[in-house]
Amino acid sequence: MFVARVSLTTSPDAHGRLVERLTEEATVVPDKFDGCKFYAVSIDTNDDHHVLIAEEWADRASFDAYQQSEYFATTLETLKSCLAAPPDSAYYESTRVGP
Repeated sequence: MFVARVSLTTSPDAHGRLVERLTEEATVVPDKFDGCKFYAVSIDTNDDHHVLIAEEWADRASFDAYQQSEYFATTLETLKSCLAAPPDSAYYESTRVGP
């Protein structure tokens, strides 16, 4: 399994637009892209300008196909205009140990 964790800080004036787009992503991506097993967006309860994206993919190739898609390119353009700082991303090869 391939896991992506992306931490974002939104600019105050664009927070709603970013959350709206990422909420759509969480609904669309698992159905639209083969290999997406999990896609969640969380907003920090202590700092609503901090957003975390957690993704699980069957493999790196599935994740790469998503990132090379027109759909992702559109999301990336939205994200760029909404961020107060560069994203903090981490990627992992992993094995599921629970249900």
